[in-house]
Amino acid sequence: MTALPYFFTDDLIHLLIVIMSFSLVGISFYGYLRQRNSRYFLLFLAFVFIMLSQTTTAIETFFMSDQLIIIPYMDVHVTHLFDFATLLCFGFALTRSQNSSGLTPGRKSIASVKLE
Repeated sequence: MTALPYFFTDDLIHLLIVIMSFSLVGISFYGYLRQRNSRYFLLFLAFVFIMLSQTTTAIETFFMSDQLIIIPYMDVHVTHLFDFATLLCFGFALTRSQNSSGLTPGRKSIASVKLE
């Protein structure tokens, strides 16, 4: 049995990753619409950045002969910026509280404290 050519399998994997990232954006947006809190919004935003990163990588692979898209004046590969934003969003989403107000359970907001 002969193996598939490298370029075919590489392109196929990139295409599957882009399709999966678009579907995860849709699923996370639906979750945000149902819950409407900051944790779900941050998860949705993280998946958007993953989608942007993977779509950029696929464009570089398919159309630019693996040439990188660099941000001018910063000399940073644009996918690194998307990956960093993804990690920030996931990190903030994981450290957010469960309730929709964004407060730690048992804490009161400044607006709800009555001055005596």
